[in-house]
Amino acid sequence: HDCNRERNLRLRAQLREAVAALNRRGIVPLLLKGAVPLFLAPAGQAPSRMTSDLDLAVEPANEAAAQICLEELGYVEVAGERG
Repeated sequence: HDCNRERNLRLRAQLREAVAALNRRGIVPLLLKGAVPLFLAPAGQAPSRMTSDLDLAVEPANEAAAQICLEELGYVEVAGERG
């Protein structure tokens, strides 16, 4: 349980970093699935649900800029995982 909590806190920090970076470029992502409770959890707390990825969506017109932004943060596209 403690390991999952720590993992979720790290994922939340990554999510907040990604959202902030996108927002700085004028892109407002739509958070999906497990990303929603991670983002909304009070500081220092994280949902106990096991989360394995961070799902978000952007407007089609912002897709290329969002991809570049996330790549600058170190994220990489996984072939066949888009959509």
